[in-house]
Amino acid sequence: MKIKNLLLKNKSLKQTLFKNTVWLSVSKVITHILTAILGIFIARTLGATNYGLLGFAISFTGLFSILSELGLHFIIIREINQNQNAKNDLGTLLSLKLFLGFLAFFIIIGCSFFIKNIEVRPLIIIFAAVTSLGSITLFFTAIFRALQKMEYVALTELVQAIMLFIGGFLIIVLNPIVTLVAYAYLLSSLLSVLVVVIVAKRLSILPRLTLNLKVAKKYLSLSWPLALSTVFTTIYVQIDSVMMGFRGMITEVGWYQACNKIMNIVIIPGGIIKTVFFPAISLAYKEKKGYFQKNINIFFNTLMFLALPISIGGFLLSHDIILFIYGKNFLPSALSLKILIISIIPILFIMLTDSIFIAIRRQKIIIYTTGLTALLNIILNFILIPRYSLYGAAVATTISYIFYFLLSLIILKKINIKLNIQPLAIILIATLIMAIFILSGITQNINIILQIIIAGFIYILTFGLSKFIFNYTKIKY
Repeated sequence: MKIKNLLLKNKSLKQTLFKNTVWLSVSKVITHILTAILGIFIARTLGATNYGLLGFAISFTGLFSILSELGLHFIIIREINQNQNAKNDLGTLLSLKLFLGFLAFFIIIGCSFFIKNIEVRPLIIIFAAVTSLGSITLFFTAIFRALQKMEYVALTELVQAIMLFIGGFLIIVLNPIVTLVAYAYLLSSLLSVLVVVIVAKRLSILPRLTLNLKVAKKYLSLSWPLALSTVFTTIYVQIDSVMMGFRGMITEVGWYQACNKIMNIVIIPGGIIKTVFFPAISLAYKEKKGYFQKNINIFFNTLMFLALPISIGGFLLSHDIILFIYGKNFLPSALSLKILIISIIPILFIMLTDSIFIAIRRQKIIIYTTGLTALLNIILNFILIPRYSLYGAAVATTISYIFYFLLSLIILKKINIKLNIQPLAIILIATLIMAIFILSGITQNINIILQIIIAGFIYILTFGLSKFIFNYTKIKY
């Protein structure tokens, strides 16, 4: 009963934060792992070209996904939390979301006729439907988040991920056709919509469809800054694969998406850390400024504890990682991974800075940083992709993240938020020793998983010993 109260009831602020963190962390870990495993399995079975078709379709429709959302997700959460009458607006908001979903669907289909590759069009139509259905799911999960019912958000994500994993796995085993794989995504999206509707009805928050133009206009006027920020973020995340696809580099898209799948796996811990720390720094900023600064420094050093060894270790072992996960047919993507893995450091740092900007109610900063980054990314992709294909895309992405990182660092300094970088000395020492161990070649003839485990053990052991020595000798760090 105590466990039920702890994980399913909202009793107090601390208990609710703990409950929400547990549910979201479990959900994110499982969904990311299942999605990553399925993606790797699909890539190995279908090959680079067919996997490239799938990746291009997802990236292309992803560019238009903002049309079905327009930043309303966060505004709905905020308004329900801060305005008691906001629940009366849900009928209009659901109508608005349905309209935006249909609009995005037809725009995606219309734009698909500009693509010369006929094979990818059926996939784009399927993923256009996935995008529209995802808009409905996001609407209801926003309400669940606002009500601090993260267990239902987690349930929705887990059901969708498990259904996709089972459906995709069965299709690959029984009849490995790329179009059928796309239908697995569609089926899992349909199931997630069914789940959120059932949960909303159970919680008595399933709204009736209404339409109040004043309410719709109000929410759109509130959401446009976030929508613009999301547009910029979507551009610099998806545009490289879309550009390569339009230039007929479908196989290269497959290789590049294989690298991105690995990147999505290695940033999972960073996402969990962000989920844990964001509520804490938001609350601390409101109540205790000194505690706010302390939490930021812990947040920063925890992220860097992960970022440095992952980035350096991944750079040194990229060839073996690609060979182990995808096989020889994907070895051309090893150099791309070597380039992309460098961006782990700025990516995790951006998780910190974006969380800070939102916590201190300066989210408009994110619009400018993502806007400038998106512009830089587009320019670099136009220059580099025609000459260097996926390697040019990797360089453009890494430079863009480094630019975002430097920009955020400058802004933090201007708003008088300082980071305690002294503990980085220990992290750097441990990372350097780990790198020397990898370069020594002592473990090069054993399985890559064992190599990573041993390297990780060396890193953690060195970190612990270095910290003990620094503390023992009373050296400030």
